[in-house]
Amino acid sequence: FFFQAEDGIRDSSVTGVQTCALPIWVAAHDEGKVEVGYVDIEPTAAGKEWFKGPMKVYQWHREGMHIPDCCELLATNDTYPVQGFRCGPNAFGFQFHPEVTLEMKKIWTLSASERLKSPGAQQRGVHLSMHTLYDPPLDRWINGFLDRWLATDTRH
Repeated sequence: FFFQAEDGIRDSSVTGVQTCALPIWVAAHDEGKVEVGYVDIEPTAAGKEWFKGPMKVYQWHREGMHIPDCCELLATNDTYPVQGFRCGPNAFGFQFHPEVTLEMKKIWTLSASERLKSPGAQQRGVHLSMHTLYDPPLDRWINGFLDRWLATDTRH
């Protein structure tokens, strides 16, 4: 979850968009499903401004959310319809994890290996072997997103 505040930029993406989004009334809930590994997302009509097209992203969650009407849905998929959203000009939330490195995936898939037993979860080998295929485009996306988002800061 990324947002800009008057006193600077705050990035709370690692703690989970469900937790960070609570102050803006995003309702998070466990639906008994998981997205653990690489999954497809696609932009909504509003999201095409921020996502060029469908993309494969890294996920590690079992919670979904509903966003309030004042937020704009930017990315979606069939399992968890809220994959990316924006509230106002400066606050963005993403269900996926563009910040996760290969080293983090190695740790997560060992230290939380029970999550890999969930129906629909990809096995450890998929998490690690697909990193070199799917992460370079995701890295380019997050770098472009952050450059563009930071350029909207009008305090310069």
